[in-house]
Amino acid sequence: MKIKTLFLSIILCLAFSAHAQFSIGAETALAYTNFTKSNSSSSEFHGDLGLALGLRVQQQWNASWTTFFNLQFFQQRFGVGGNISQVKLRNNYLSLSPQVELKLLSWLHINTGVYGNILLNQRFKNPSDESFQTIRPAFKIFDDIDYGWTGGLRFSMDNFYLRTSFHQNFNSISINFTDINGTPITQLKERATSFVLGVGYLIQIKKA
Repeated sequence: MKIKTLFLSIILCLAFSAHAQFSIGAETALAYTNFTKSNSSSSEFHGDLGLALGLRVQQQWNASWTTFFNLQFFQQRFGVGGNISQVKLRNNYLSLSPQVELKLLSWLHINTGVYGNILLNQRFKNPSDESFQTIRPAFKIFDDIDYGWTGGLRFSMDNFYLRTSFHQNFNSISINFTDINGTPITQLKERATSFVLGVGYLIQIKKA
């Protein structure tokens, strides 16, 4: 837990280390999350499309380099089981991500950085349920903190932009794997990979 707390503290320090903030914007995106297990060829979880909404604050250092910070509501959606009897699950996160961006062309940018996701709640819906219900803390199957690295491309058109990114977590997000006897399987890890496609709008608030 100390390592996770330190990691999030570093993210926050990096995000607010620059005092001058030149542009601010808002964006919305769709995120497809896939899950893979170590020591296993398949996963119990089946990916689905989730939603991401948030703010982007960026500082342009020169004609080529920009640093920015994303603060988002980030949702992972997935199912467990077969197509007919599948249980639907949603993880809702507060996502923090400082990144650095390089302009390749006037309209094309490449970026990379790190992220930290703080779990807000987990919700589920059985096939017979009409709506989602919140999973009680005692029965949760995912860790409260998810952190990793991210990279992607941004295509700018004046103030508007289209972006695509890839998120890969460092840690195992699952905390409750057991064998058929109920014994915890500590060597089995579940990792999440997310692919994001979003659109946004930036407003310049101070000239570089």
